[in-house]
This record gives sequence, C-alpha cells and structure tokens, in this order.
Amino acid sequence: MNMEGIALDKLEFKPDCDLLIKKMHLKEGRPETDRFREMALVAQEVSKPKAFYKISRIMSRSQNSMVVDNQEFESRILRVNTDKLNRTFPFVVTCGTELTSWADEFTDMLDKLFADELKMAALRSAMNKLQEDIRARYNTGELSQMNPGSLDDWSIYEQKKLFGLLGNGASRVGVKLLSSMVMYPDKSESGIFFEKEKKFINCQLCPAEKCPSRQADFDSGLYDREYRL
Repeated sequence: MNMEGIALDKLEFKPDCDLLIKKMHLKEGRPETDRFREMALVAQEVSKPKAFYKISRIMSRSQNSMVVDNQEFESRILRVNTDKLNRTFPFVVTCGTELTSWADEFTDMLDKLFADELKMAALRSAMNKLQEDIRARYNTGELSQMNPGSLDDWSIYEQKKLFGLLGNGASRVGVKLLSSMVMYPDKSESGIFFEKEKKFINCQLCPAEKCPSRQADFDSGLYDREYRL
C-alpha cells in the first residue's frame, strides 16, 4: 500500500474532435471548424494532464463529520456516503500548466473558447484515467466522488483541509490552491473518491437548472430518504 500517494504525470490527451465539434454545434467545412481541428492537434502535442491521489483511512465519524487520516471534514452527505467504508481516495487532477499556458496566449474570442473546451476535455480525459488507475491498483468497485463546494453541505473552504490531506501531492502535479479556494490551473478538480454500490453523483442533490455540467437529474427526495437526521 502506497501511503505517500501516486502521481500520474505521464497521461496522454487525444482530443475526440468529432465529439467536441458536435458538442459545440460546429459544422464541417466551415473555417471555424477547421480552426478548431488545427488547435486540437497542437493541444494534443502541448498538453501534459496530470493527477495525484492517495489511499486514506477513515479514523472516526460523528453525525455530520468524519476524520480522514489527520483531517476532519464537515459534511453529513460525505459521512453517510462512506458509512460502511474504512478507506477513501483523496485526489487532485488537472489539465496541466502546459496546456493552460498555451491557452492563455490567445486573444481572439473564438480561439479562447476553443482553447477552453480543449482544456476541459483534457481534464475529463485525465479524470477517466485516474479512476481507471485506482480501480486497477486497488481492485475497487464502482467509484463515486464528492468535491468541496459542489454542494452546500460541504463548504468550498474545506479545500484547505483536502490539500492538507494530499500533502505535497498537489504541487507535484502543478496545482496550486489560491486564497479564493479556486485552483490553478483553472481546469483542475479535487475531491474524494469512495466505493459505493449505488453510484452517487453530486447533481442528484443540486437543484440548479440549465447547468451545462449536469450529469444526473435532481432527485428532490434523495436528501430526506438517505441523509436527513
């Protein structure tokens, strides 16, 4: 068991141009579509997405919090979701400083939009590879995740505790936590993976409408059924 954590710093990014073009409602044969494909080729060469994670023990629990290694996290939903577990996988994953620096050079609004989409695609690709690595190394079942600030139940300010739990892991993959609790590079994600037979997705408890990042429908009765005291 690697208690110090594992850095995945040689991840590849191969943009699925057809999928991204469809997502952005671009049309083949148009100059802007050709431009996007051109940028995607450069992004593939420039990008070095990375991730870091570790295995951490759940030391104790109360009604609305839990202690993971040496950090106490205040979230009833997180506590309930991990109620039958003794281990979790704190993580941070990023599109990488290399791709971010490349994207920051653009001034044209359309180029900036395309670069942003490519950074997000690189992040999602790295996230998938991160989960694959955890499942392969630790023989886990289905992985769910929670992220500080994704729900009112778990404050964004608990990012400090999460980064404390990760130790120097975030800096090893080039991620910084700013005083605003925002991460740099901006297309980075941090949180805790855990095994759960019935997959949990933050969106199930989020009532926000017209969210472009929504991954599951809002379940208005879920909190009362599973999390209310």
